Amino acid sequence: RLAPGDADALYAAATLRALGGESDEAMQALTQAVAAGWGHPEYTRNDPDFGSIADRPEFLRLVGE
Repeated sequence: RLAPGDADALYAAATLRALGGESDEAMQALTQAVAAGWGHPEYTRNDPDFGSIADRPEFLRLVGE
């Protein structure tokens, strides 16, 4: 279980879901992580773990291009 509102836990969930091919769930968790205060878009943008969602427009909006 995730700690509600924990940006690091939500980011970890997004990473695991992206690696597992769960694109929609990964985007949802990443969006929640950013809303909860995850403030390192440069890591996310260059993280190969997010390769499965890196070309999605909503991903690019969250982390910048």
